[in-house]
Amino acid sequence: MGEGRWVKLEHAPTYTRWLVRFDSPQPSGQPRNDRVWVEGYRPRSSEPVPVVLVLHSWRSRRGETGRRLCRALAQRGIAAFLVVLPYHLQRTPPGAKSGDLMISSDLARTRAAFMQAVADVRATATLLQRQPWVDGQRLGLVGLSLGAIIGSLVVERDQRFRAVVLLFAGGDLGTLLWKSVILRPLRRRLQREGFTRAAIRVALREVDPLTTASAGRPRHLLMINGKYDWVMPRECVEALWRAWGKPELVWLNGGHYSALLHQGRLRKRIVNYLAAHLGIAPLEAATRPSLRFPAFKFGALWSRRGGVRPAFTWEVGHLDRRGRWAVETGLAPGRALAGLSADVLSVGDSGLADVGVGLAVSLRGHAEPYLSLNVHLF
Repeated sequence: MGEGRWVKLEHAPTYTRWLVRFDSPQPSGQPRNDRVWVEGYRPRSSEPVPVVLVLHSWRSRRGETGRRLCRALAQRGIAAFLVVLPYHLQRTPPGAKSGDLMISSDLARTRAAFMQAVADVRATATLLQRQPWVDGQRLGLVGLSLGAIIGSLVVERDQRFRAVVLLFAGGDLGTLLWKSVILRPLRRRLQREGFTRAAIRVALREVDPLTTASAGRPRHLLMINGKYDWVMPRECVEALWRAWGKPELVWLNGGHYSALLHQGRLRKRIVNYLAAHLGIAPLEAATRPSLRFPAFKFGALWSRRGGVRPAFTWEVGHLDRRGRWAVETGLAPGRALAGLSADVLSVGDSGLADVGVGLAVSLRGHAEPYLSLNVHLF
């Protein structure tokens, strides 16, 4: 691998942007795929700085979500490097689409691609630790979706990473391929070839985060997952969470893609968490801002004139830091609603049910108080 080839791409006021390329330590035999591409953001500093590796999602077409995170980290004084995963972006072989060859019905190639990804990420960490401007004792990692699965495998095998954030990670790849909505076409192809869920588990056991979960995990590990994620099944999330000894887990009021609606707040929480545990910010910053997003809710509403009616409501803002009290608006048959709600059931940052009070206004303009009981949908 050597020191890789470094090319300066940008000279910004708070950072310099670099492209680093080197040969994969675990080649696949595909020349284009076997050249690792890493895009790095180095903050301006006269002292050695911590460094965070960012791993993007499956089928990423541009990697822009990862780049935004890298820029935010660099602006906080943390070097950040976006590692291009096998068969993605610049590593996509001719005639293929980004990511399609990394997860496919060719389970042997899928397994090899996962192992190549792990080797490439670890090699990137080694290369960066050799740089005089890097504090090699302060390494971090962020994984997004597929990048979170690869990140899980990396940190189980490599104890150098001090602080880690994984968005939409999970274990039990057999169940993931069998139940994930986005992987349904792949599951059907595997079924036609005679694969069962158990057979997929066996084929991918070597690259399943559950297999090596007992090897350990970073002390500072934050898992962020969606309560209504149809891409990463909840049972896969909880299986890995339990295998890791129940680290900090935040459930978002949303799914795999609806989280993008709040990516600014997510990015800020990730940066604060890493800054706190890599020695850049005080520890209390690690839990800010809250990841409690406004919820959409369905429930039963009671008013004196209207009796009991179904109601659909949504939060327009929170009144406290943890999001337990909210201003809500909504609709019921023949009624427009406006009021306040308070959680009666929640887990961590995620509300599950609440009660509401407010005014219901009929189409004729008559207003009357209402009471409601709501279940949070997303």
